[in-house]
Amino acid sequence: MRDKDSLDQIVDFHALRHTFCTNVGNSGVPINVAKALMRHSSIAMTERYMHTDEKTKAAAVVNLPNLIQPILKPVRPTRGQ
Repeated sequence: MRDKDSLDQIVDFHALRHTFCTNVGNSGVPINVAKALMRHSSIAMTERYMHTDEKTKAAAVVNLPNLIQPILKPVRPTRGQ
């Protein structure tokens, strides 16, 4: 059985803040909302705490066409083609 001091070395409040911020980000919460939940004064600080996993990055890449499509104007064929 571990004593209290060895447990404190494994899990501390700071590590839990990193875990919380990472889980919030990986669940799709916008970074400005994570910033508010973490009570950070800047997005840059939230970025330091948030460690995005590969699965979340891959899902974002797959979703890019859905994000870009509304921006693109439909291409209309020219006359005579």
